Amino acid sequence: MQRIALVLTRALLCSFVGVLAVSGCGGSAPAQGSVSLTWSIFDALNGQPATCATVSAASVSLQATSQAASGGSVTLSVPCARSSGSIELAVGTYRIVPQLVTADSAVLATASDQTVTVTAGETAALIPALFAASSRSGFFAVSLSTGSTNCQPAGAGITGVAMSLEHSGDGCAPVTLVRSRGGTQLGTYLANNCSSPSVTSCIEADEVLTTGDLTPGSYILRVRAKKGPLDCWKLDETFTLVPGRPLVRTLTLAHAPDPGC
Repeated sequence: MQRIALVLTRALLCSFVGVLAVSGCGGSAPAQGSVSLTWSIFDALNGQPATCATVSAASVSLQATSQAASGGSVTLSVPCARSSGSIELAVGTYRIVPQLVTADSAVLATASDQTVTVTAGETAALIPALFAASSRSGFFAVSLSTGSTNCQPAGAGITGVAMSLEHSGDGCAPVTLVRSRGGTQLGTYLANNCSSPSVTSCIEADEVLTTGDLTPGSYILRVRAKKGPLDCWKLDETFTLVPGRPLVRTLTLAHAPDPGC
C-alpha cells in the first residue's frame, strides 16, 4: 500500500505537533505510526457499485481528532482513485471520520467514524469505509429575477416565459420543472423542446423552479421572458451539475434593447 505524503508549511505542521509526527519544530519528534484505509463507493439511488469518476469524487479525507486532553485535529487527504491509502500520525488514540470529497472540497458522502489507537512503528488498519454517493445530480432549483417584480406592469411587465435546458454533448434535456412559492406547488412546466419551447405564464421572482435526478455534467439553461410577442428579457446560463450536490441559484434576466421592450 502506497503511503501518501502530506506537504504542509512548517508553521502549520508545528501547530499540530501533538497530533502529527513532525521534526524540526524546536524539539524532538514524537513517536509515530500510521493508519490505513480502504474504501468502496456505491450509488445512493440504486445501491450499485460506483467509481470516483462517476460521482465526481477527487479524494478521501480523513479527519483525525486526538482523544488526548491536549490533542487537536487535522484532516489529511488521499486520492480517491487509489481505493486505499495510509497516513502517518503520532502515537495515541484518534477518532477518524472518512469523507468522500470533490476537487473543490465539497463533501459527497461520510462513512462511519471509528476510533483507532496508533502504535509506534506499526500500521493500524481501519474498518473499510463504505460511501453512498449519488451518480445523479439529484436536485436543481432556480429563481428568476429582473431586479424588480417580474409580472407587474409597474415592474418588468413580463407576460410569458419560455425555457429550455441543454446538456453538453447530448443536446436538449427534456425536464419537467415544478413551480412553487413558499413550499406550495403552483404548477409545472415541461421543457422538452429546445428549438421552439412552449410559453407559460409569467414566473414571478419569488417562485422557485425545481427538478431532480438530472444527469451530471454541463448544462445551458435558456430563458426568454416575453412582453407580448417580443423576447424582452433573456438568459443563457451555463452551469455544471455535480453528483449528489444540489444546485440552488437566483438567476438575473438581462433586458433586451428592443424598442418595444
